[in-house]
Amino acid sequence: MDAALHQLVAFRYKWITTENPETWRFEYLSLLLEADRVLEKRRSLQPDQESILRGEDRKLFQTLVDYQKLEKSLTVKLSVKTGWCPSNAEAAVIHADICQRCNRRRSVTVMTSYRICRYCSAGRNPIDAPEDHDDSTPVLWTECGSCQAQYVVDDDDKEKPPECFYCESGSAAPTVQCSECLSRIIWPKEIDLKDVDPSNFQCCACVLGVSTIKSRETTVGDLVKHNISNFLRNDDNVVKSPLQRESLFHITRDCELVHFSSKVEVMPDSNSPLELDGKFIHNQTELKMKLRDIILPQEIKNCAHCLEENSSLQSVCTDTTCVTVMCTSAFFAEAPCLRYAYR
Repeated sequence: MDAALHQLVAFRYKWITTENPETWRFEYLSLLLEADRVLEKRRSLQPDQESILRGEDRKLFQTLVDYQKLEKSLTVKLSVKTGWCPSNAEAAVIHADICQRCNRRRSVTVMTSYRICRYCSAGRNPIDAPEDHDDSTPVLWTECGSCQAQYVVDDDDKEKPPECFYCESGSAAPTVQCSECLSRIIWPKEIDLKDVDPSNFQCCACVLGVSTIKSRETTVGDLVKHNISNFLRNDDNVVKSPLQRESLFHITRDCELVHFSSKVEVMPDSNSPLELDGKFIHNQTELKMKLRDIILPQEIKNCAHCLEENSSLQSVCTDTTCVTVMCTSAFFAEAPCLRYAYR
């Protein structure tokens, strides 16, 4: 062991080279970092002993290892909670306003910014337009496929692709967010919320007690695609094609290594909320903690059975999110602790 560490220390100033592809392998760098950690523990007792890695090299290698850990985690499945995605779901009209042209009571979600309903805006004959929207009017609640804003449709429109009036006209839909399910509801700015506090606003579905928060399966990769800044800081596009399964050798060869560890960071501190398909995720805190455990698991160097430090440890679970390890060699018992894992 001492001889091996001595040889590694001898290479202290020679690790950074793009001529040897083998140096830039995930397994190689991980082993090198682990050896450096072992020697760092010894240095606390022998301060005059040199480390295997210089500080800047240690930071670079750790950043590269973390980067590839993120790539290796992209296919991991997990469950998230988001607001529902209604598709012609039955609902009642809770919030309504009077159209300034046909004088009929309409759901706020079908009103334009001029307080004219979409039927009148489309030049539809008021006689052919739906009757007044009131609490007893059967309406259908749907979600725009383009902007994810929710609104009311009538029977005549339910077979059409879900697209709100604003997206059809090429403008941004004005919305208010439901405080319960976090869905965005079309609500023209010209129409007051009246006595409703925007921070306590509830959509008609939540008012009626409809189950509007749904669990859905996704992958780390899908979350990364929709929230890249939460997972990877890549200042000045140091990694030119991030998360494209390129080898670490190609990545290091095509960038300025001197800036890599200062401009690239995996799982940076971020207050930005996670979203999926344009929807806010409800279980933010729990999910962020789980993602960090998946992508950057805490290194465990103690056997889960005998609790002793041991270099011969092996995972006992096929679940990639499980970090439980046990001894594979009998240091403190007649047989390896691993044999107890499946009893």
